[in-house]
Amino acid sequence: MKMSKVLAEKISRNHPPLYRICQCATIRDTAQYFQRENIGAAMVEKEAPEPGFYAGIITAKDIIRCIAEASNLNSVRVSQLMKQEMLTADIDDDVSSTVRRMREHHVRHVPLKENGKIIALISVRDLMHCIDMEMDKTMSDINEMFGAHHSDTSF
Repeated sequence: MKMSKVLAEKISRNHPPLYRICQCATIRDTAQYFQRENIGAAMVEKEAPEPGFYAGIITAKDIIRCIAEASNLNSVRVSQLMKQEMLTADIDDDVSSTVRRMREHHVRHVPLKENGKIIALISVRDLMHCIDMEMDKTMSDINEMFGAHHSDTSF
């Protein structure tokens, strides 16, 4: 299964492919945005947005780290916490290799690229949903195959 299928499935569930936040936003604003949208990560837009290119990524883990360090959530900016270097996946990558890389790097969100531009942000939840659906389809196919086989057999 390719990452393009994960993206298609995410979109079919009416989930936006990508959440964005300005690098100038405060951590408090970011935490409120995450809560309102029920998300755990967002791509960080540059001051002058360039479609498909971002300054970095910010995650709920980054916000927790900020809180743990007793930082003032109203004064710390996204640009101070975001990760500029990101593990990414290509739309044509296999899901299994992407999941393996995410596990090795201890990340729960991976920006998805097509033609060098980021087009989506895929979460572990998105991956698990798609894998679960694929397993259900496989089990249904197996049951159908064996059910059809048994109904054709006369004793």
